[in-house]
Amino acid sequence: MKVYREKALRSQADDPIKALLNMWHDICRSRIGESVEVMIAGRRDHPRLASYPGELNTAAPMRVEGKLALVLFFDSLLHVNPILVSHELGHWILKLQDFRTLRYRPDEHSNTEIYLNSMIHHVPLYALQRSVGHDPQDEVDSRCLHNLRLFSKQGEPSARHLWADNALLLSDDLLNCAPSNRTAVLNVIGSKHPHTSQLVRNILGQAESRDLLLPDQNLAFAREVVDRLELPGEWLLLDESTELVHLVRENN
Repeated sequence: MKVYREKALRSQADDPIKALLNMWHDICRSRIGESVEVMIAGRRDHPRLASYPGELNTAAPMRVEGKLALVLFFDSLLHVNPILVSHELGHWILKLQDFRTLRYRPDEHSNTEIYLNSMIHHVPLYALQRSVGHDPQDEVDSRCLHNLRLFSKQGEPSARHLWADNALLLSDDLLNCAPSNRTAVLNVIGSKHPHTSQLVRNILGQAESRDLLLPDQNLAFAREVVDRLELPGEWLLLDESTELVHLVRENN
């Protein structure tokens, strides 16, 4: 797998990305006792990511040539949007700041799990990006308008688990999009997706009672949403910062 070292990333990075890289290393030294280099790679060069059918950008710690690194995987390495770089790096900064995620069993890595964890983390993530000079609002609203077009054209599915998936996806948009887009989405789902709409309004109501910028409040919100969705299976709390500490110790 072809990877590009942090030196190459920094040579092309703007000031916000450099600020987040410095923040990452400061937090790593504070939380796990040493720095973890950030590298980038194309996700199609990774055996487990290559077959994903849609666009995929993600990040994960892994060993590269015997060294532990945080690898940012992008759908394409041609003209990578700096906002995507700060987005993927920001997710892991949040994890080291005690923002937790949930694992859904038996359906691990399902849309339900992905949509839930994205929804709960995007509010603090976008705040983090803005704090260093990256504004993701255009990307947020573009995704929201894309989903608005999709839900305007299709009717509501009959399966309850799809109501849950759609509610999580749309709530992510609605917690972060421009007010005009929020109104448009709520109107469409209210008329064409009544069950999904009810779940969305419940989720938004729960969010209003929590400060999602605080790790403990963020996790409490996630647990409330999971309880309200009433899906079969089990939700497990993940502590990826502790897992990273173990990986560092194994690497030494």
